Amino acid sequence: MRKILFILLILLILPCVSSWEEITFNNSLSEENLTFTGSEDLIRWLSIPSDYFITKGFLNLSGYNFGFNVTNFNFSILVEASSSPRGLAIHNENFYVADATNVRIYEFNSTGDYTGFNVSVFNEESSPSGLTFANGNFYMVGVNKDRVYEYNSTLNLTGFNFTVLNEMSLASGITFANNNFYIADSGTDRVYEYNITGSHTGFDFSIASQASTSSGITYVDVNNNFYVTDSGLIKAFEYNITGSYTGFSFDLSQAGTSPGGTIYNNGNIYITDQNTDKITAFSSEINNPSIKIENNTIWTFTGEFNQTNNRTTNLASTINKFLNSTYLIGSNYLIPFTFHSDTAGILQYLDLNFSDDIDIIVESDCTNPSYLFTFKDEENLTTLDGATINYNFQYGINNATTKTIYGTLTNANNFSICLNSTEGFNWSIGSGEIHYSINNYIDRRYYLYDGSIATNITNNIILYNLLSSRQTSFKLEVEDTSLNPYVDKYTTLLRWYPQLNEYSVVEMGKTDENGETVIHVRTEDVDYRIGVYERNGSLIKLEDPTRFVCLVDPCTYTLKISPTDTDFTSFYDVDFTFTYNATSGIWLFTYSDSSQRTSGMNLTIYKVTGTSVFPICSDSDTSYTGAITCDTSLYSGTLKGIVLRSASPDIPFTQKIITTTQTAFSSSFGLWLSLLIGIPIAFLFALMSPIAAVVGGVIMLLPALYFGSVNWAIVGGVAVLGGIVMHFLKRIG
Repeated sequence: MRKILFILLILLILPCVSSWEEITFNNSLSEENLTFTGSEDLIRWLSIPSDYFITKGFLNLSGYNFGFNVTNFNFSILVEASSSPRGLAIHNENFYVADATNVRIYEFNSTGDYTGFNVSVFNEESSPSGLTFANGNFYMVGVNKDRVYEYNSTLNLTGFNFTVLNEMSLASGITFANNNFYIADSGTDRVYEYNITGSHTGFDFSIASQASTSSGITYVDVNNNFYVTDSGLIKAFEYNITGSYTGFSFDLSQAGTSPGGTIYNNGNIYITDQNTDKITAFSSEINNPSIKIENNTIWTFTGEFNQTNNRTTNLASTINKFLNSTYLIGSNYLIPFTFHSDTAGILQYLDLNFSDDIDIIVESDCTNPSYLFTFKDEENLTTLDGATINYNFQYGINNATTKTIYGTLTNANNFSICLNSTEGFNWSIGSGEIHYSINNYIDRRYYLYDGSIATNITNNIILYNLLSSRQTSFKLEVEDTSLNPYVDKYTTLLRWYPQLNEYSVVEMGKTDENGETVIHVRTEDVDYRIGVYERNGSLIKLEDPTRFVCLVDPCTYTLKISPTDTDFTSFYDVDFTFTYNATSGIWLFTYSDSSQRTSGMNLTIYKVTGTSVFPICSDSDTSYTGAITCDTSLYSGTLKGIVLRSASPDIPFTQKIITTTQTAFSSSFGLWLSLLIGIPIAFLFALMSPIAAVVGGVIMLLPALYFGSVNWAIVGGVAVLGGIVMHFLKRIG
């Protein structure tokens, strides 16, 4: 059994959610022990207020006491009458033991049987104490000469050796890690690092406080730690790669009372004991801990986790992903954290550390704004600057009126609505009001529809203004046919730009308790359209094009809305109407996207014949609200209108198919042309035989099919009728 300690820091005090059965992260549950009985998942729930947005969320993780457990695997290494096993190495699954009494290295196979092979090392060292295998060679160190000797894989001396006497006096063990040698010394109670050429790197660390009688050292690559055996305390102590003691040790007394050399291999630490003359295996059950938020892994560790203050990456994005999709209990969201371990053990957690410091800011310029407003002259479309802006916005995540920001910007060439975070998250605008003015120009208003979304994707909006000397103010009255006013509704003034082939919103207003607001237009000049909207942007009515003329004082324009004017269809949250006027041949598509995500619409009309489909008219509008028309009065037959919405990427939005022909031969041009072609064909076939004449009659319909004067259904019907006639002709003949 081992113990894993995970420390998770929660600085926010959250109330318990008593109606929820699962345990949640909060300070009242700090230091809860989670016990794994085997490979399993344990779930705990993070409680976050529903209107929070997390910008920073980290877990500080630590693990201790994962432990090595003694196994049933051990074998005797007493080959001669007396022995003192010290150094231990593994090569090709065989064990190699350096014996200090017999001054020899003995070979045992993987099951512990002596192979009969041994080599004397007396000429090099009279008291070998450490042995390791690395890079295809054996390396031995002893306590008498304090020198490291290299042997090849068959234990022949290579001639390479280096001294360690300048640093130590009683070398007790040797291991190899990260292309360096590490030698433990029981005289100075330190571990020294040497590079591959045998030079001391200058790095060493103390083991005096734990292993003052060191007898061996090994390196475990799965957790990047050293383990030093101590023959006096009969323990193994763990140090990280920087030489710091981790606080973890494990008992070796089940293997004997005088541990010597040690080696790690394939999840086990093997220990020699000088009293029992045995090698005993201690297993490390790899726990591979991990943490998930639903199916998203937020932290994982391969092997045995035995570290302190292991800091995760910022979990804000993952946590925010579930803020609006997970379990809401009262005013808090519960986000499931799944803790996993492959093996039995204990997990202890404290707190979670997260913060909420995101906000909306309004300034003249910022990086990646949600909304970027620029100014243009309504008439000549030149850029304007030096604007004074008064603004007021309410916004939030779930409650769109949680926060309010307001103020004034002066001498602005443009201004932006920005998020002070790079995290991808959406704020809802509860209301947004902009008053802007420029010298010599009129004061105008612009509104953001309630529920508009602010993200890190920029929405570019042009605010148009009109010279005071060239404008005429109209009182706009909005009422139904019973003279009831439309109160607290948004209005838009759309101006026609023939050079752009589109209408653009040049002014917005909001009706008062009398259903009235003010618009500013250039009279007797261009066409305008007036739109009326709900506060959330739902289109109520888009008036037909109007050229304003002031006939009374004050100038007044009354817009009456009948119940049928509000019959709009909603698709992709876009309100629209799509109609065809059979008398004029005009197609009309009007639309309004309250989310303002639509960047444009395209209307294309196709003529459908029996053999082809080809476009005959196309028009576009680059705005989130507007109207598009197509004139197909010169065409007849089957016409198909398709609307494409531009919102990255373009997607089919709606379509309509109409047939302008009242009979199969209503297209006179196509009919006469088909007749001129078909009569000679039928005449030629009639000269052959009566049956051939019937066949010719069917064939003569093919030109009419091509010109669109008839369709396949008519051709098929005539063909069937011709078949019946031929049948009776044969019976008579």
